[in-house]
Amino acid sequence: MMFRNALALAIVALTVMAPPLTGQDGQDRPNRQQLMRQIEQRFMARATEELGLDAEQAERLRSTVTHFAIERRLLEQRERDVKRGLTGQLRPGVAADQDSLVVLLDALTETRMSYIQSFKDELTEMTEYLDPVQRAQYVMLRERLLQQIRRAQAARQRQEGR
Repeated sequence: MMFRNALALAIVALTVMAPPLTGQDGQDRPNRQQLMRQIEQRFMARATEELGLDAEQAERLRSTVTHFAIERRLLEQRERDVKRGLTGQLRPGVAADQDSLVVLLDALTETRMSYIQSFKDELTEMTEYLDPVQRAQYVMLRERLLQQIRRAQAARQRQEGR
């Protein structure tokens, strides 16, 4: 329990205290990757402990998570690009290109469906080395982490006056 609270505090502190993850131009800042690595390492240590994984399971989980995290980051970047395109088409006072909007909306839908499919594929791969209880624990652990990160980011944005 103490480890859980310390990890949560470390993740929130890393998220809140770190400089913005992207600059005004939308480009990643160098420390973003370092911050992500720290969060991922702590998360994996926590998952290994809470799920009671042996060394082989922990390594396979790390491999699976890394593979799908890379895939989802690419999908997240694609979604940001599509949303920029939509924003560009929906500028006030400028007529939107209907055909472009259809293509962009289809791309947004496809990207989001691919994102969901990646979670399904990740859990399917985990069936090879985690039992159903461990997979459920992992999903809940990851969800709690994401909620903590979202809350920390929202607090940071309020603090910065965004």
